Amino acid sequence: MAERLTFAVLQDHEVAGLLDEAGDSAAGLRMAALVATLYHACPRLGVALGMEAGDVDLTAARMRLHGRRDWEVPLAEAPLARLSRWIACRSAYDLGSGPLFCTFDGTRLDDSYVRRELGALGRRAAVGVPVSAEALRRAGVARLIAEGVGDERLQQRLDHGRAGVTARYRRRLEPAAAAHRDRGSRRRVPEAVARERTRAHHLDGEAGHLMSPRPTRPRQGDDERLST
Repeated sequence: MAERLTFAVLQDHEVAGLLDEAGDSAAGLRMAALVATLYHACPRLGVALGMEAGDVDLTAARMRLHGRRDWEVPLAEAPLARLSRWIACRSAYDLGSGPLFCTFDGTRLDDSYVRRELGALGRRAAVGVPVSAEALRRAGVARLIAEGVGDERLQQRLDHGRAGVTARYRRRLEPAAAAHRDRGSRRRVPEAVARERTRAHHLDGEAGHLMSPRPTRPRQGDDERLST
């Protein structure tokens, strides 16, 4: 059977729309933190839901994941902010140790619940492709490829047992990664302007990243495996 050549991949603005649509309710903060984790750290859904509260070190800005092996992912400012908000909310509910992404009685979220909620979130945000944990993982991997991450590091990040699986995954995501690079090049601005924008962001405390928390209105409230 011929190998399917490409994946449909979420765009940056669509991931931003998901985070915006999640809202500021307790369930919304939890979902935004999970979306940020899936997109930034690129774990499988089961790995993300298997994390314990102690696996995120807010001070060191690192996340520990457990799969075929244990590995750590550094957290940039934006996903760290999303996780910080959920962890603070979690503490307010006095949930203590245990699963990081848990119900409000402290039990691990059910995979099927998360799949339903991600799909519903994608529909509310009018995202053009079906939203799932694997779709967010792919979007994150396409971003890493566009940033020039090599196969060995990519294999470690994805927790693949074989380099061939990573190479196949890369081939299917290369078109999306190339588009990501092209969009980045079109957005380039003169160095002096970039410096001024960076200074402005620092002055007003905004994080210039698509996953930065933004004002949202309150709301009520996979792993399609390639051998991934």
